Amino acid sequence: MNKAIKLATLFSSLFLTTNALAADEVWSLTTDLHLNGEVIGTSESLDARIHQGHFILNSQTEPSSATMMGNILSGTVDTVQYSTPIITFTQFRGDATYAYRGQYIGDGAYQGTWYNNNGGSGDFSLTMGQPPISEGPGTIAVGVNISSAVASTIYDSGHPASAAFDGKTGTNEVSWYSKHTEANPWLRFSTQQPTVLKSYRLSRAYCKTPAYTPGTWTLSASNDGSNWQVIDTVDTDQFENFNTVACGQMAIDYIIDVNKRGSYIDYKFDFVAASVSSVVGIGIGEVELFK
Repeated sequence: MNKAIKLATLFSSLFLTTNALAADEVWSLTTDLHLNGEVIGTSESLDARIHQGHFILNSQTEPSSATMMGNILSGTVDTVQYSTPIITFTQFRGDATYAYRGQYIGDGAYQGTWYNNNGGSGDFSLTMGQPPISEGPGTIAVGVNISSAVASTIYDSGHPASAAFDGKTGTNEVSWYSKHTEANPWLRFSTQQPTVLKSYRLSRAYCKTPAYTPGTWTLSASNDGSNWQVIDTVDTDQFENFNTVACGQMAIDYIIDVNKRGSYIDYKFDFVAASVSSVVGIGIGEVELFK
């Protein structure tokens, strides 16, 4: 890890709108100015907003000038096989842009090195509010874990409901599609334990034309799978919110009213296709959930 790290944009600018939302957890970042594998330096508390290995951090002391964005990864990264998860994130400050990369050392902590574009470097340690939880191949989840997913219909066996929760945001091969002739399809999922959802995001599955794009929907919640409470209603056609981002990127955040949130284990989207769609079916590349 003692090599220069190539900086990259990890999230679209739309994800920056989440900064104003309440933090999911508080993390602690400690840095120093030495590359000796021992971290002795100052610490700062960070507000963390997280989901399925993606996160955005803001310094509690400099919330507007020290934004950090990154990923938690496992398996093969940059042709190197890691037996434990690694973390990569970028910090944007007034003096420079900093790149961090480290490995999981246990108890919710990562340790590694940082570099900036002014020639600075050092070691760092990052401690999370909770240890990472494995959530499928190639992803580490520190947000909402999904235990099962089912849909009213699927286009074929290659586009199951579970593809909307696999951490891959939107190509035809890793997306859920309903039957193209099914009006008002639904997508249902269960969390591993009762969970209070605060917000969510969706990505479209089909990008060649407006076909299969969600237009309006409701999100309902239940604890018995029979009695459902509507916790969010989107009744204005959302096509433009999907159409203005690149294929595979997430659309805007949908914030669930605080008065409608509750601890539920089952959730269900009931969709209506966008008015410009040539079919009544729906395709979802990925659902991101935030608690």
